[in-house]
Amino acid sequence: TVIAMAEAMKIGVVAEGVETQQVLDSLKRKGCRQFQGYFFSRPMPFAKLINLLESRQGANILGFKEPGCIELASKCKENSV
Repeated sequence: TVIAMAEAMKIGVVAEGVETQQVLDSLKRKGCRQFQGYFFSRPMPFAKLINLLESRQGANILGFKEPGCIELASKCKENSV
């Protein structure tokens, strides 16, 4: 698979267009660990993303452990223009 080939070349893979739990589960079984798509969220303004990351709900929606979300939100705020 492309995932296995990229892994062998030590190249990261981000699966785009993930829209269902079934697709997410399939990609995970194939070794993919980074995803994006409407399954997680529709596009949103930066400020709304920060609020989502800082909330417990955001951690659950995105599948992160809560401290990781808060740390990510903090880094995003620091680096925003």
